[in-house]
Amino acid sequence: MPTDRSFELRDERQQTGVPPAPHSEAEAPRPAASRLKIAILHQCNAQPDEYVLSQIERTMTERGCRVFTDRERTLSLDWAKNRQDQIQNADFVIPLISSSSVDNEMFTFEVELAHNAARQKAHQLRVIPIRVSFDDPIPKGLGGILGLIEPIDWKGPDDNQRVLDEITKATERSASPKTSASEVSVASLSKDAPPKFSRKSEDRIATADARIRRVSHSEIEKADRYTPRPADAQFQSAIARGESIVLIKGARQMGKTSLLTRALRRAKEDGAHVVHTDLQSLHTHQFESADNLYLSLCELLVDNLNLSAAPQDSWDSRRGPNANFERFLRREVLANIHSRLVWGIDAIDRLFALPFSGEVFALFRSWHNERALDPAGPWSFLSLAIAYATEAHLFIRDLSQSPFNVGTRLRLDDFSQEQVAELNVRFGSPLARPVDLARFLSLTNGHPYLTAEGLRRISEDNTSIDAWAASADLDEGLYGDHLRRLLVVLAKAPEFSEAIRDVLLEKPWSDSNVFYRLRSAGILVGRSEREARVRCPIYANFLSRHFL
Repeated sequence: MPTDRSFELRDERQQTGVPPAPHSEAEAPRPAASRLKIAILHQCNAQPDEYVLSQIERTMTERGCRVFTDRERTLSLDWAKNRQDQIQNADFVIPLISSSSVDNEMFTFEVELAHNAARQKAHQLRVIPIRVSFDDPIPKGLGGILGLIEPIDWKGPDDNQRVLDEITKATERSASPKTSASEVSVASLSKDAPPKFSRKSEDRIATADARIRRVSHSEIEKADRYTPRPADAQFQSAIARGESIVLIKGARQMGKTSLLTRALRRAKEDGAHVVHTDLQSLHTHQFESADNLYLSLCELLVDNLNLSAAPQDSWDSRRGPNANFERFLRREVLANIHSRLVWGIDAIDRLFALPFSGEVFALFRSWHNERALDPAGPWSFLSLAIAYATEAHLFIRDLSQSPFNVGTRLRLDDFSQEQVAELNVRFGSPLARPVDLARFLSLTNGHPYLTAEGLRRISEDNTSIDAWAASADLDEGLYGDHLRRLLVVLAKAPEFSEAIRDVLLEKPWSDSNVFYRLRSAGILVGRSEREARVRCPIYANFLSRHFL
């Protein structure tokens, strides 16, 4: 499998959950402690994140480790390539999970890189997450990446030594497997008095912090800021009709999850049983085989529908994964809920490159076909609502076994001028003049994330349109972390870098696969590679500075 391909500007292996190749101690010699490479992931300019980082960095450096952190605020292609290499080639990656980092797009992406490398590397890479004064549940996307790894808790300077003890023991075991924990010498964390973090100083840091707080579509909805698009009504209508398969396709950060959630909520209000499964929340081991995946899905269905069935009790290896899953769904789920089931599956892209994905999609298609043959049969009570970004035809060659060319198919596009104007009103009309609204739209082109986040910041921070426009495409501007993430992946994949340069220079090119991947990622738009263009001027201005 290619190592630098990406479909949603995210490493393909994270989407697919492909397990790592097994390796033994003999095949994977461990480096000595003095040669260990440690990458620390954190949110810059945030406290106490920076304090915890500095203590770990200093102590592990004194032990002879090579410690990599990202304090570079001037971006470049070399920075982007080096940053990914530092993470993927590390022996240990330590993400600092805090209220400042947990919703940061770049931070989550870097944790994904570490996770993927841990499964693919010839030598062992360990991820050691640390909760930094953070007691809230880890968001499901980040939680799905970290899987079953138990984070180390840091609640204050009194925890310094304990946290360092655990890191030190982990690195010593890596360097010398025969060394017992009791024989490990623990370095002193710091002789300096730790700084005191008052609420006032934390507030000042938060105010000065230029990071982006990612606005989720659920947050927009809570504030009555969700702006429906034609696909919303079409999707809800298809669900209300009881369609067997309803597909919603859109590029990354287009609002697919929000649309799906609202459609499912409406279906529940209309009396249907509803289950929403986000495949991003599943852990890696749940994608290691078809049996693991199906059993996990069965457990989620049983739990969400409050059924008493136990999937393991009815699983028979002689029948095969598809037969087991279909039998359980028909006998233990559909037969016991006594009404229609609308099953929403989000981020189904994560299945595309699995070795058994063809079996999964063929099974979904078979339910659609059986329903056509027996309109009163059990499958007439099931509707699949599927959200995805990646071009399915790149993976599914046999159209007769594809669920992506049947049922109701909808495409989610960027906001129109009218929809941006409506969202502006929902945010309190921070752009009061038509000329300001037009200027805003000319730079975002209706990109849902850039639009919602921009209006939020202009509204909440009382920012002028001039100030917003001046910083929108800057490395350290309003969208800095969002843009940094794009640069890291594009710089690492030569075919992506070449395509971006050609598009920016308006040169002709003909690699349709690269075009579809970049379009699915939300960077390019157009009906084909011949009509490809960068999605919006904010992207074009940023990418031009780094690729031309």
